[in-house]
Amino acid sequence: MAEGSMPGMPETDITALTEALYAQQQLLQKLYSELDQEREASSTAADEALSMILRLQGEKSAMKMEASQYKRLAEEKICHAEEALAIFEDLIYQKEMEIASLEFQLQAYRNSSTRKALRIKTETETETEREKEKEKEKEKETEREKETDP
Repeated sequence: MAEGSMPGMPETDITALTEALYAQQQLLQKLYSELDQEREASSTAADEALSMILRLQGEKSAMKMEASQYKRLAEEKICHAEEALAIFEDLIYQKEMEIASLEFQLQAYRNSSTRKALRIKTETETETEREKEKEKEKEKETEREKETDP
């Protein structure tokens, strides 16, 4: 009997079993190797996915920051525009008040000049009437003198 052989088993069976065991060990070794490759590929894919997630999060954060800056800038521009509008509205109001005041003064001057013109006209008419009366009186006196003078 051969060394390591089992009693009651033929040598060919032992050889066949040894070869089968060896083939299974090689198959098992091959499966372990494939499993290691799959684990490594899976690990690499997970690392790449994590890297992509981190990159996308960074891009998202940068976009949020940029959007926030644009929003702040837009709000500042709106605030500035509102302040400028308020200033212009105030200036317009002041100019409208100035125009109204000047129109009131103009109307007052017109009324004043009209009153003065009427007063001057009245005074002129009164003087003219007085002069006419004086002339009439002089004429009457002249006639009286003519009548009294023969």
